[in-house]
Formats: sequence, structure tokens, C-alpha cells
Amino acid sequence: AKIEALLDAWYKDVYKMIKSFDNDNMRPMQKIAKELRQAIEDFKTRFPFLKAFGSESVLERHWTELFKRMDKKPMADFEKITLKMMLDAGINEFTNDFEELSTAASKEHGLKKAMETMKKD
Repeated sequence: AKIEALLDAWYKDVYKMIKSFDNDNMRPMQKIAKELRQAIEDFKTRFPFLKAFGSESVLERHWTELFKRMDKKPMADFEKITLKMMLDAGINEFTNDFEELSTAASKEHGLKKAMETMKKD
């Protein structure tokens, strides 16, 4: 949530910059601001997968299930898979799948932690 808020704030700031640089003397700065806006937009398209599968709660079996749903073989060991690899594999076409798996992983992780706490008590 913090990163999403930060991205939104950056986007709003860049939008204001683009408007304020809208005169002949400031065109080069406006161009840079527009490029920054595009970079933020590009990152936002990649962020949902990072957020979902960048969690410690996602285990190898979740990765296995994701690749099964994508009908693809893993391109590397799970801990060595990069965002670029996943984007090249078309991960953004499987948003519902990776979000569902991530949610399940988070719930399982929460239950595991709760059980550990109960065992200690």
C-alpha cells in the first residue's frame, strides 16, 4: 500500500509539472516530465505481479501452480526467476491467477503463524 501511494503521489506531481512546464521556455523540461510520467505508468503495469509474488508467503508450490495455470514450464529455479522473465512469459495475462494464488499464500502464512503462536502459549 505504501508503494502504491508513493506511485500515485509521484504521478500527481509529474502531472502538475507537465502543466506548469507548458510554455515555450520550458518545453525541454516538459518533455522530461512526460518521459517520467510514462516510466511511472510502465512500472504500474508491472507492479501488481511484484506485489503479489514478492511476498515471503509465496512458496514453491504456488509458483508451480502459477506455471501450471499459465501452461508454461518454469524458465529457472523459482528463487532465480526475474520480473523480466515473468513479463516475457506474459504474466500480465494471468492477473486473476497470480492474485488468487498470492491471496491463498498470504492466508496460509497467517494461519501458520497463528498456529505457531498458539503452540507457544
